[in-house]
Amino acid sequence: MMLQNTMRSVCFLLLMCSWYCFALSACQQNSAIKSTAKKTPNLSLATAKVHAAIGIENYPNESYALYIPKNYSIEHNYPLYLFCDPQGSGAYPVSKYQSLAERYHAIIVGSNNSKNGIDVNICMAYLEHILTDCKSKYAVNDSSINICGFSGGAKVAGFYAFQHPEVHSLICGGAVPSFEQTPMHLPILIFAGKEDMNFTDLLQFKSAADAQASLYHVALLEFDGKHEWPDSSTYEYAFLMNDEGDESRANALRFVQEVERKKYATVLDQLNAYEVSVQLLANKTSTQSLQKFINELSNNSNTTKLRSQKAAQINIEQGMKEYYNAVIGTKDVNWWKMEREKLNHPQSATDLSMCKRVLGFLSLAGYSYSNRYINQNDFINAQKMLDFYKAVDPQNSDQPYLSALMYAKMGDHKKAIIELNDAIDLGFTNKSKIVNEVSFQSFTNETEFKKMMQRIP
Repeated sequence: MMLQNTMRSVCFLLLMCSWYCFALSACQQNSAIKSTAKKTPNLSLATAKVHAAIGIENYPNESYALYIPKNYSIEHNYPLYLFCDPQGSGAYPVSKYQSLAERYHAIIVGSNNSKNGIDVNICMAYLEHILTDCKSKYAVNDSSINICGFSGGAKVAGFYAFQHPEVHSLICGGAVPSFEQTPMHLPILIFAGKEDMNFTDLLQFKSAADAQASLYHVALLEFDGKHEWPDSSTYEYAFLMNDEGDESRANALRFVQEVERKKYATVLDQLNAYEVSVQLLANKTSTQSLQKFINELSNNSNTTKLRSQKAAQINIEQGMKEYYNAVIGTKDVNWWKMEREKLNHPQSATDLSMCKRVLGFLSLAGYSYSNRYINQNDFINAQKMLDFYKAVDPQNSDQPYLSALMYAKMGDHKKAIIELNDAIDLGFTNKSKIVNEVSFQSFTNETEFKKMMQRIP
């Protein structure tokens, strides 16, 4: 049986991570803030193109993804958005939000080095190196540096914003920081996927911030999604918040009109979108129609009933998580398989999102415990946790990957390669993760290993 303090640790891991903030201003040739401080070197890179790996002077092993809008001019300074991806894939968020960089005339970059499993202070150094490099090469508005993170990347973003008061805004999703490490008076925007296993933690963070609204400026937007970066139409809220150029009022008005035209699954979804829009855009354009709707429904008996039902469901979910967390390590694989089936087929359709979040919670617990024991070379407990992980999330490619890592550390190369092939069958595509893993280096020249690597696109 696992120690109680080990059991509690997963909750801490799940709570870590999500900071966010409203920012992401914009500037164009006719709306950007003019440079008054420095001469910016001529741009040697192509604009309107995602550059996957820009090297950093004096740090040969570090790089970042970059997108510069097509109308870039060194005569103006542009807001900068620095993205922290938990897997160290800087190009992923940069590619995902390049259309927003164009619309709001911003430079966006993503770290290729900051990722889960690396000490947060080292990750913050990576961010510092990127910002120093960008300020020396591109026309960056120093007063509009915005840090964006998701999941483990949100934790890093939060730490950086907490220690650097010059940061203009913090935008995060998938997790939240502790209140002790939350910067006061900084605009923070949280994106909360309704199927994200950390959804209830994000809501609780927002409630705590609202209780001290004079100190914490937090907005939270719920969206239809899992534990993932939001789509660009959802993420546009972040860019709108700091849009201060000549077009900002027109952009805000257009967005408010789109919010009003959109069809929502529930009244609560509509209220959330309206409330966030008013909170972020009231100083940019008229939001009277949105506020009128909010006022009409806020005290409506049906709305009150729906909110009470949602609060009750959140309490049920928290109880389920606490119970499951307490019995990890005490139940066999078959018991967990039956629980997975129950969660995949809830009695009520309204419970579906909640059950998906709980399954996500169990999956992350499986990953966290397995990875911890493998790193400690405790292969007996590692195997128990890998079996648990497979029982609650059999389609997750990380489970066989971790199994391969365990077998590699045990010196069983054949089983490691078998598990890596299983990971590929389940959709594992991160070739660099395999190549850079020290535990696999001793058998990379084996024929079966080479065949396995050829299967990865």
